[in-house]
Parts: sequence; C-alpha cells; structure tokens
Amino acid sequence: MHDNFQIGTQFYLQWFTGAGNGYYYAYWRVRRNTTTLSYSELNNQQDGSKVYLQSGTVDLAGSWQIIELWVFTDSNYPDSIDWDYSGLSNHKTIGGSTASLPLTCNSSGGTVVSERNDYFECEENYAIPPSGTRISTITVKPRAIKANYTNITGGTHVREMEGTISCNWNGCFPAGTKVLLEDNTTKNIEDMQVDDAVIGKDGIVNVVKVMRTHTFTNKAMYTINGGLITTGGHPILTTDGWKSCNASEGQEGHPELNITELAEGDTLLKDVGNANGDTVEESVSTITVNTDASITVYNLDVTDSPSGNDTYVVNNYIVHNK
Repeated sequence: MHDNFQIGTQFYLQWFTGAGNGYYYAYWRVRRNTTTLSYSELNNQQDGSKVYLQSGTVDLAGSWQIIELWVFTDSNYPDSIDWDYSGLSNHKTIGGSTASLPLTCNSSGGTVVSERNDYFECEENYAIPPSGTRISTITVKPRAIKANYTNITGGTHVREMEGTISCNWNGCFPAGTKVLLEDNTTKNIEDMQVDDAVIGKDGIVNVVKVMRTHTFTNKAMYTINGGLITTGGHPILTTDGWKSCNASEGQEGHPELNITELAEGDTLLKDVGNANGDTVEESVSTITVNTDASITVYNLDVTDSPSGNDTYVVNNYIVHNK
C-alpha cells in the first residue's frame, strides 16, 4: 500500500518568428508545474524553489520565467532547438496538442511545453519517513541543432526542488470493523472498495477514494467501551470535538483538527443508523490497550470538503478519514 504525491517543473521552448524585424527568437522558460498535479497535498508549491544559472537565480514561480533568450537572423537560424537533458516528458504545445522534442525551427514558429515531475511515495517501508524531505536536482542546458554544424549549448541551469511529505499510519481499524454504507447496511472494512458510498458525519454521503492497508508489528491497539478497536491516532467524534486515544499520534496525522486525548468520562457521538445523520451520546466507560505482535489494519480516504466531509461511521462511531 502506498500514497503517491508529485511535485514538478515545466520547461517551455518557444521559437518566435512574428516580430517582423528580420530576427527570430528562441526562448527557454521554466515554471512550477501548475497544470498536471493530481494530488492536492502538494498543489501549493512554494516559490522558494530555484533554477540556478551560471550567474544569478530564477524563482520557480507559477508564471513562466525566462532563463535564456537567443536571437537569430531570418537567414541564419538552427534546424531545431532543444534541452540538453533527456528526463523530460509529456510534451505538448502551449495550446495542449501533443508535441515532441526537438522543436523544429521554421518561418512559422512553434512551442513545446515539457515536464519533469518528482514523485514522493509513502510506503509500508517508509520510502520517505514521516515528515521526510526529498530534494530533487537536475541540470539542463539550452541547445541549438543545425545539420553539418556543431551543436550550440547555452548556460548551465540547475533546477532544485525540495518537498516534504508526512507518511502517517496511525489511524486505522482491524478486520471485522463495520462500515456504515449509504443504503444503511454495513460492510466489513477489509471488504470495502473504491467508489463505495458511505454515511459520514451529519448524514453526508461520502465516496471511498482510496483503500489503505498496513501491517504493524508491536502496535498498540485500543478498545473503547468494548465495542471499537482502533489504533491510537484515529480521530473519533465527541461532544467536545475530535479526540483520539493517543492525542500526539492523532495530531500528527491531522493537525487541522486540534485533536485532544480521549479519556474515560468523555462523551462519544454515535450515528443511530437511520441514514439521516442523527446521533446519540455514549459515555466512555473503559479504554483498554493491547500490544499486538502483528496486526493488519485498514482505513478509508473518502470525499473531501466541500463536496464531502472526510468522515465515515464504523461500529456506529463517527470517525475522520485516513
């Protein structure tokens, strides 16, 4: 089981012939990848990443930044222009049509936008550990190509991207835990599938986007009122907001929820099972903990706000997702 996130850079080649002054222009530009990120966790890339030039730097902002501009006469220009780097992909014109490199130079002009995306993976063996950081560095050079001539290369540009990903496996449930479905029936959490519709807080119907499974060794498992077994970090709804049996684990995974520690005497909110979001209160009378030598646990990632509310119901208790 793993989660993938990507952060990337776009590289823009332009051959411009429309100035009407007897000169043609070759542009090499860069920017943060603003169009193909498929995971919201890394959409907000910061402008602090840099492209390092032979002299000076260019910020990787959301708008195109020129790193080199070459000028040619209309009678003496290259056959094509390119990047002296083979790791680019997903080549398209600025209008979105499929393209390829190198970019042919002619009297009509043209564009190619290419990408370099770096993937961050949370895996069971913690390829990047909790709050781990990946630094991705690549070196590119502008290049002009002309038959029977030596290629011309420009300056050296080092693109350095730094990203952090939190891989948190603290909130999960064991096999046999019952998940409340949209039709008011239940299904064992280990049998859940992507696109299953579940009841969440306030009766909101959420859809399963990702199934998560992890096997722990020597993992503390908590039993609440003899009716719910959970890892320490999973947020559970109470009359005083979200709580977990281990508040530090819960807060690490969900800092936005202001999670506090669940204790005997707290009041849980349980879904009554009428598909309307009605709840009843249940006082926490017992919390016991057992350390399992090996246990496989499951979690769901369900519809996010605003179309959903990131919650589902297990054994009638309202819990937060992932």
